[in-house]
Amino acid sequence: MEQQLNLQLLEIAIAIRRIFSKHLPIDSSLIPFDLIFRIVISHLNKKELTIKLLFVDLPHSEMGMRYHFRRLQEKEWIYICPSNTDKRSKIVLPTNKLLENFEKINAEVKIFTQ
Repeated sequence: MEQQLNLQLLEIAIAIRRIFSKHLPIDSSLIPFDLIFRIVISHLNKKELTIKLLFVDLPHSEMGMRYHFRRLQEKEWIYICPSNTDKRSKIVLPTNKLLENFEKINAEVKIFTQ
């Protein structure tokens, strides 16, 4: 029974990973996955996320994160704007493109939560 449950969990995880990969620029690295999730979570919680806090918060090399961060920005998945509270800080936000793709993911993943 336990082996059957573990197998089912792994199959669900693989299916969900495929759904995310279909709608997000994740490829084979977990870095963009972590960056995107952290940015969207902060946005949904209505909390300002600075670039500095984003990079400190994740367990990846700064060089790797900068590469993927720049790529996400160039492909218009995220954008940067000045902070309203601290002129020295820059805030990272998801673009409408990213939020729309999360809506698509949400619709497809619902079958696993019913």
